[in-house]
Amino acid sequence: MSESPNLLLLDPSDADRDALHAILAGAMTDTGNIHQAATVEGAREIAEKLDHLEAFVAGVPKEGGEAVFDLRDELADRFGDVAVAFCSAHDMSPHYERVDPSEMLFFKPVDDEVLRRWLTEKAGFAVNTPASEAEGEKEETVPIESATGSSSGAEPLPEGLLPLGTQLGDYRLLSVIQHDEDLAMYEAEQTSIGRKVALKTLYRRHRTDPNWVGAFAHEARSRALVSHPHISLVYEADQDRGVTYYTLELIAGHTLSQLSAAGHSIDEAALWRILKACADVLHYLRAGGMEYRMLTADTIFLVGDNQPRVANPVKPGMGVPEDDGSQMKAIAAAIRPFMKPGAKADKRLVALLDRMENPSRVDGIKSEEGLASAIRRLEDEALQPEPAAEIEKRDNRAAVISGVTIGGLIVAGLLMWYFLVGNRPEVKAFDNMIRIPEGPFVYQDGGNVELPAFWIDEYEVTLGQYAEFLDAIQSDGSLLKVIRHPDQPETKKSHKPPHWDEMYAEAVRGGRYKGADIDPNCPVTNVDWWDAYAYARWMGNRLPTEQEWEKAARGLEGNLYPWGNDLDLSLFNSGIDQDAKASGSKDGFRYWSPVDALTTDESRYGVRGLAGNVSEWTATWDSHPDFPDRTVPVKRGASFTNKENFEVTARRLANSADDANLSTGFRTARSNPPPPPGTPPQTPSAPENAEEVAPAVDSADSEAKPAEGTGDAMPADPAAPDSETAPAPETNDGAPASDSAS
Repeated sequence: MSESPNLLLLDPSDADRDALHAILAGAMTDTGNIHQAATVEGAREIAEKLDHLEAFVAGVPKEGGEAVFDLRDELADRFGDVAVAFCSAHDMSPHYERVDPSEMLFFKPVDDEVLRRWLTEKAGFAVNTPASEAEGEKEETVPIESATGSSSGAEPLPEGLLPLGTQLGDYRLLSVIQHDEDLAMYEAEQTSIGRKVALKTLYRRHRTDPNWVGAFAHEARSRALVSHPHISLVYEADQDRGVTYYTLELIAGHTLSQLSAAGHSIDEAALWRILKACADVLHYLRAGGMEYRMLTADTIFLVGDNQPRVANPVKPGMGVPEDDGSQMKAIAAAIRPFMKPGAKADKRLVALLDRMENPSRVDGIKSEEGLASAIRRLEDEALQPEPAAEIEKRDNRAAVISGVTIGGLIVAGLLMWYFLVGNRPEVKAFDNMIRIPEGPFVYQDGGNVELPAFWIDEYEVTLGQYAEFLDAIQSDGSLLKVIRHPDQPETKKSHKPPHWDEMYAEAVRGGRYKGADIDPNCPVTNVDWWDAYAYARWMGNRLPTEQEWEKAARGLEGNLYPWGNDLDLSLFNSGIDQDAKASGSKDGFRYWSPVDALTTDESRYGVRGLAGNVSEWTATWDSHPDFPDRTVPVKRGASFTNKENFEVTARRLANSADDANLSTGFRTARSNPPPPPGTPPQTPSAPENAEEVAPAVDSADSEAKPAEGTGDAMPADPAAPDSETAPAPETNDGAPASDSAS
């Protein structure tokens, strides 16, 4: 350079600014000028006096960081190509959108050697050679953090893979998900809030290479900008003791490849959701001009009630995949193992996969737009009325046949009367409530919790009881306002469960629904939390809190099961025998059972059905394990879909209060003595407890961790249980294992 180059240093912290200045001054030759400022206005005044500016180093404060980026833009407009480096002791992900890929990100305290290399390679400054390089670099000694975060001595932190238990900032490494020669992915715990995350690191040996550090920071920045309901999240990026890392959502589910390898089935409704989600995700990525990896069976997860989630696919440098059909083939290959054989398969789904697997066909599907369009067309066709010509043909055939069969119908009608009316199952009364005495009980794995006395339904609410509730609403529409929860979505206008008419009709005649026997004494299912709350209000009751439910199930002794501490699969209705071709081989039922069918599923207080049959809504809300900012209702008890986690201490968090499936029901509770059995429901004008006015996290429960293996979804086809019956991983293999570290 003909003139001495200028470097503008901005940092609001005097100590940090002095430290940065010492590094820069020690590195630069005497031909470079360093201009310091503590505020954006001060830096702006300095810049106005300069004729040229070659580099800008700025500390980004926790608050007001936008002003630093505004100044950067002003400097670029005035001086043209300025080398820029940002550094901070705080999470910079809120500013990632404004950081250019050519700019460097450093985390405080800034590594001396990394800043030196940036000055040379990015800013073009002449730098002095450190004495350590002239004499031969000595090995750096850095204390390693133990599992508790305390120093374990002068043992050097490894240059590559880190030992488990290492503490990086707020995170403790628990297990290695995957690694290669330069990067590693760990399962880690965010110790301040107890949240499990996936943590990706750049090996320490690259800490002095601005190209590696810059590329890694750019990857974190690009992924953090993704905001899509089906794509996993990136939380924050940081640097600690030479290790640059960022954290991602640890997906609580299994990949399609894992489910396929384990031989699990997925119902076709979930397969359609996966296809729609993939089309939506790909459209989002392309519309945003993002570079990403293809979606495959290794990156598509099922979580919760068979909801799709995609491991964050954004990968700078990968480019945008071409619309050559490869992506559609990959998605079809992920779906194909779960298709039903032969005539049982959904013909529309089979045809769609054929078009995706053969994009060269005239009607082949090559892109996400083609996939989304095909799905919309199939959905529209399913809603079209039958053509008039077909109706006329069918009516003509029916007219010919009717003359021959009318006599037989008279006889058949008499037989039908017997089977449909004369042979209907008895509808039993299950209105008894059990008093649970006041006093302490063992809650979760902790100490005793004191509860006042309360009453809880002896049995789960049945289809017959819920039918009376629906009839009451239909007779008196004003009830809807009285029983409605204040936070119930405005879009929810009814408390009739999906497919209620079909299900209840089969129950009344003692028929079969979804391939399983059903009668009015079976538990009501397909109800969301708002439905359960409304029914309880109509009865003059409420939903039990999580603590009340557990006390009713465990008794004073703190049992793991209602009957004791030894698991006996014949005592309750579970999903352990769901694969049986006939009736359940362990408990006698493949799916739901009448609520009084298994008298052995009884707690010491006499409450029935707490171990199995259906999972049950409670009044308690808690933070969702995947989305800590979202509170959701807690369910308790295993169901006929669960194959593990049968302990009554297991907590099952719903995805939302709107969840409704065939393996979730409820029972009610109250704080005051109930009216005598047979008394008509006495709907109160206000909630029994003021705490029930709005969902809230139960303070006594909020510290408890949700149990894993919360599969609560009922198979759409009971002949083949869906993947929700599979046990969830003990250590989440569903962490973005597909997030290749290479």
